[in-house]
Amino acid sequence: LAWCNDATIYHRLAGELLQGRFPSLFRTPGYPLFLALTGVLTSERAAFALVLQMALDAMTAALLAGLAWRLFRDVRAAWLAGLFYAFCPVAIGLPAFVVSEPLGTFLVVAAMALALVRPSRLMLLAQVACWFAAVMVRPSFALLPLIVGVFFVINRELKVRLKHQAVVVGAYLCCLALWVGFNYARSG
Repeated sequence: LAWCNDATIYHRLAGELLQGRFPSLFRTPGYPLFLALTGVLTSERAAFALVLQMALDAMTAALLAGLAWRLFRDVRAAWLAGLFYAFCPVAIGLPAFVVSEPLGTFLVVAAMALALVRPSRLMLLAQVACWFAAVMVRPSFALLPLIVGVFFVINRELKVRLKHQAVVVGAYLCCLALWVGFNYARSG
């Protein structure tokens, strides 16, 4: 049902995490950790993680609508952004499988939403955590914080938050450097 080739790998890695090990240099631990925390160690126990993924996906649509409203101050744009995501065929199907995309997408959108709220230390820390967690779930997202940071440089309205975003990107890069160093030390 919800099990695919990646799910078998994620399941094995979640079990390794529960034993205090993470043997893969090619997979990041974010999604296996999500599975371990939700108790999904077999295909028979996947229902809770899948329901949680579906809830995260619904929140992703709502966050996208909120992002669109903050950026454009247009209710129609906000509704369209949320609805386009909610009814995207790929977005509809993925949460029904044990795959990392729904969690990774939620974390990226949450980080972007946090970038637009009133800055505070807690919000900046939460944004760094979301960016780093997103990369630990989907390594292909590694450059997204830098790309988003560029928008803060070129957009006049967002420029007032540039100093805060520089702190976020710097802290994110430190986290990423620690992860790279950890993997370098593990691989010899």
